[in-house]
Amino acid sequence: LNQLLSGCPAHNPESTGKSSSEDIIIYMETAGSSGLRKTVMLSQKRWLLMGQQFTMLTNMNQNSIIYLVIPFFYNMGFNICFSSMLAAGASMVIKPRFSLSNFWPDIRRYKVTHFMAVGEMLRYLCNQPEEADDLDNPLEYIV
Repeated sequence: LNQLLSGCPAHNPESTGKSSSEDIIIYMETAGSSGLRKTVMLSQKRWLLMGQQFTMLTNMNQNSIIYLVIPFFYNMGFNICFSSMLAAGASMVIKPRFSLSNFWPDIRRYKVTHFMAVGEMLRYLCNQPEEADDLDNPLEYIV
């Protein structure tokens, strides 16, 4: 990365001074589960606030590691996991999909402290047979 950045200017571009926390950071489409899909605009300020709130809720800090197995185009992926990671200065393990067989080995391998689940993930985890080392993991929060 340093090699790629070596030719870039060190100062902020002029457009930086024109940005505001009221500017829209993302347009997301709702799932439409309670009617037609709707586009939702999210300001930078609101996005950062969501990250800070989630960070406080789960005691996330710079030593925290988030395990992300959902795409960034989902609300939980971008608006909760990514914003809270930045707000806390934490790290993130990004996997392309949820894998029941890799879940606990990944949690231990990457020393994951936070996991954000959606849909049936928790039911699948709870229905697994008990293992002797189930409690031997660094996971602090599952949301």
